[in-house]
Amino acid sequence: MSTAPVIVADIEHLIETGLQAQRTGDQSKAAQCYERVLAVAPASFDALQLLGLLRLQTGQETVGIALLERAVAIDPRQICALNNLANALREVGRMREAVHTYARALAVEPENVAVLTNLALTLLRLGEYRFAGRCIDRAIAKEPDNPQLLLALGHLMQCTRRPQEAAMAFRRALELGVSGADTRMLLGLALQNVGEHVQAHEQFAVAEKLTPTQALRGFRASAALPFCHWDRFAEDARALDSEAASLERSPTEPMRPLLFPISAARQREYAARHAAYLMWTAQALQKADWTPPQRAGMANRLRIGYLSPDFRDHAVGHLVGPVLAGHDRRRFDVHAYGWGPPDSGGTRERITAFCDCFHAVDDLTDEALLARLREDRIDIAVDLAGYTAHNRAALFAARVAPLQVGWLGYPGTTGGRFLDYLVADEFIIPRAHEAHFTESVVRLPHGYLAYDPSGPIATPLSRAEYGLPEGAVVLACLGQTRKINPLVFDPWMAVLREQPDAVLWLAGTYAPAMENLRREAEARGISGERLIFAQFAPTRADYLARYRVVDLTLDTFPYGSHTTAADALSAGCPIVAVAGETFASRVSGSILRAAGLPELVAGSLEEYRTLVLDLTRDAARRERLRARLEALRATSPLFDPDRFVRALEQAYITMWQRYERGEPPATFEVPDEEG
Repeated sequence: MSTAPVIVADIEHLIETGLQAQRTGDQSKAAQCYERVLAVAPASFDALQLLGLLRLQTGQETVGIALLERAVAIDPRQICALNNLANALREVGRMREAVHTYARALAVEPENVAVLTNLALTLLRLGEYRFAGRCIDRAIAKEPDNPQLLLALGHLMQCTRRPQEAAMAFRRALELGVSGADTRMLLGLALQNVGEHVQAHEQFAVAEKLTPTQALRGFRASAALPFCHWDRFAEDARALDSEAASLERSPTEPMRPLLFPISAARQREYAARHAAYLMWTAQALQKADWTPPQRAGMANRLRIGYLSPDFRDHAVGHLVGPVLAGHDRRRFDVHAYGWGPPDSGGTRERITAFCDCFHAVDDLTDEALLARLREDRIDIAVDLAGYTAHNRAALFAARVAPLQVGWLGYPGTTGGRFLDYLVADEFIIPRAHEAHFTESVVRLPHGYLAYDPSGPIATPLSRAEYGLPEGAVVLACLGQTRKINPLVFDPWMAVLREQPDAVLWLAGTYAPAMENLRREAEARGISGERLIFAQFAPTRADYLARYRVVDLTLDTFPYGSHTTAADALSAGCPIVAVAGETFASRVSGSILRAAGLPELVAGSLEEYRTLVLDLTRDAARRERLRARLEALRATSPLFDPDRFVRALEQAYITMWQRYERGEPPATFEVPDEEG
């Protein structure tokens, strides 16, 4: 039986029919046309490329990539096909293959702006900022007003911590017509990073209107908090805690929902979606053949690697220093890997002195840092950032060490399986709450952190010099304004109504926040003048001195004070906290228990209001609390970093012993050897 000859006109007709079907949205008919062409002409470049793109559009990534690979094998000089193939490889996480394919396209046409732009975006995702910048520079020289190129430039500026320039690039892209939700969101993030919270909120609001997703709601809602814009707070809290929010596919940054009164179970769902995304991105970093090297048991020192962007004048930097310094060098080899914003207070220099080896890794890509950590044969890698700003959580998703531990920086679960353990205590994560965490929980015996009380405290100014009334009861919340919301502001105002001689002292670094807080006070029947705003303290010692003139510090909810609570207690000022269900709402309670003042932890907002009011009225009781605090400084676990370090070291040893026995991570408690 003879086969009919292939007629070129028929192939061209089928290709054109397929294209027309695609234009009208009939993808099934288009696919049939291309498949009929390939049945008789399997080397048809056009049919292979068009069907490959169609399969990609319908979510069949593997099939689509295979078809595009066949197309470029037939004609390896087709720039468009090479670019499309590279884009597809990038989107499925095959980053290095994508880079190689873009390079093939540039070998054909070295100054192709579209390819240079896509290559730059891929290099940015790999952390190859220097090479991404070179691609962008080459492309901008040809097309300075290319909006897609400006978006790439904005990404580069964000990644290299130049948010002002990032905002300029994104604004210019908007001016040139790229007005989608993604561009608005990126501009909003850049504006947040330069402290322009009102403008950031405006951009997120526009993005949410364009694409009403829960993820963009999270951006917009959390952006309203730094300037205390609460008009939609209750509505947003309900939406973020809804079933619809948990089912949405697009990942929400897990840090943002922590600021709202949502359940611990919902927080885990947000974190789990983000962790799944991280595992996907980590494919570009992973080397499947890597297995942790063998070591000669505990005869050698355990090598601990602490990773953080916050080895600087930052809460984490202040708290972790004494821990690094206190490690027993006979048993532990202490390494730290630091990156992030510059340090202006000498904290990094001190931390460097506390380590056996400090590695400044700002210039290392994630891929290079992954290789460094593996080469350094870190036994236990400790993530001090979690999902906070400047984190490199993808490294942990790719596995940098045999054991990986979360501690201190992020008050919640990562939602993934890449951290083996999460360090806490019995108050922060009670047994009944373990289901909300994907990590095995390590409970330390006397607190989640330790605070070194030996730091300098300046001589306080007079109340008048601080702008405070001399005879008033001074209630204070000197932490971040983004943690203040109607849930705690209502009880505060209720106390001020009941106690006419009381004033509220707040951090005053952002004018719109001050204006909104005074407006909210007036709406609750309280004169805005009873809210007094503290100016920026030039040094940490000056900041701590403020607590010497405060009668009572008030905690926030549901994201409570962490280091700020310990600061107040160390300076001798009692703090009243309220504990909820979530990690972030229980740290201040843990700190008070470790300090020896568990009676200052309320179990509900109503109990919190009553306790604050009682203490506001009772000067003698406040003085007794101050006297107890002074006495407790010499005995409480909170102010004993050496005791804390011994417990943390025992936790590391227990983890490692389980690992050596081939046992999986499991929840355990460290006994109080000094009980």
